[in-house]
Amino acid sequence: KLPIKKMKTSLQLAGIVAFLIIQFFGETTAQNSTNSTNTTSNYTYDSFGYVTPSQYSYTTGGAEWTTAFANCGLQMQSPIDIGSVTGTCDSSMVFNLQLVNNITFNLTNSSSGIQGTGNFGQLYATDVNGILTGYTANLFKIHSPSEHSLQGQFYDAEFQLYFDIMPSFTPTGNRTKAAISFMLSTNSNTTSNTSSVLTPFGIGTNQTNATLNFSDTLQGAIPLSDAGTILYYTYQGSLTQPPCNETVNWFIISGALPISQTDLIYMNSLWVANATFAAGHGNNRAEQLLNARTIKQGGVACEEQFVYFFSFFILYIFINYFIFKLL
Repeated sequence: KLPIKKMKTSLQLAGIVAFLIIQFFGETTAQNSTNSTNTTSNYTYDSFGYVTPSQYSYTTGGAEWTTAFANCGLQMQSPIDIGSVTGTCDSSMVFNLQLVNNITFNLTNSSSGIQGTGNFGQLYATDVNGILTGYTANLFKIHSPSEHSLQGQFYDAEFQLYFDIMPSFTPTGNRTKAAISFMLSTNSNTTSNTSSVLTPFGIGTNQTNATLNFSDTLQGAIPLSDAGTILYYTYQGSLTQPPCNETVNWFIISGALPISQTDLIYMNSLWVANATFAAGHGNNRAEQLLNARTIKQGGVACEEQFVYFFSFFILYIFINYFIFKLL
């Protein structure tokens, strides 16, 4: 056996060695962790939290974004195909869009995108979980071709109106934004600028403090159901550009708004027909997997309501039949 003094010395040396090993590996791990965490720290962001477009490409439809932006590889990404509705609607669904007229806005045209900023109005809506939230609109972006598709159908372009949650509402999880997508399409009735919803925006020319009747232009052109309601789909997703934060409640308007051939030719000159931009691809991110998410449809008579009234109608007939027999 070692003498007690030598044993104490050995334990002290072992402790020092263990401490040095822990320090070395701890610093290495911390450094690696810092490097991993800061993979997006070398990028610049605009005032709305988007990475500036010059720092990424649409050449592969965003497939390579996950290398630099980890959020872009998560499970609740946008855009998606609005295919089969995986959640039934309910009578508590709310979609109260309040766009405003005579607004002042700024418009920027560039080879990477068209976007406008301003105070465009408000939205009060329930998400897929039935939670009512209020938002204010402050940004729109135009993508061509469309990023979302409806039952597999893509459109010539997509107008995305972004909202931030109102301070008086508490976000559920990290859902601090809402976005409404309006599909844009040319057809035989939209060959002139006079019938295009984009004409009043003056796309093709940068605008500073321009005025616009935003509600009349956009909300007034939304196709309505026979009952006079806005038909839409809602799901939980992300920003469609880096950093792809999963903070958005999406509302996709059913149907398309008209644009002119002149509008489409201009957008094509920026993206699809421009070989220097993303090898001729559009500024639209490729569709992402739905995974286990729910899509709800709003603005329609809910199935449970129909069943209820139909059952009541049948009961009414039987009651009248038996009364008639008794008489």
